[in-house]
Amino acid sequence: MAKLPYISGFSCERGTVENMEALKQLTVQRQMLKKNYPNLVEYEARRMFKHFYDPEPMPDSDKIVEDVQLK
Repeated sequence: MAKLPYISGFSCERGTVENMEALKQLTVQRQMLKKNYPNLVEYEARRMFKHFYDPEPMPDSDKIVEDVQLK
């Protein structure tokens, strides 16, 4: 009787292949999937912290700012 490998969980698909050639094919397939279907969670995380505007500098501390107009 052939001895089967024991796999305790499927947290990584690399554990499902038995040789380096199959691992290389699996890596190529995953890279193609990443090109066709981008990770939107990663995209939003990068976009969330992206610098998108430069604020105007604060006025000097001794300058009076007249920006409120009452009617």
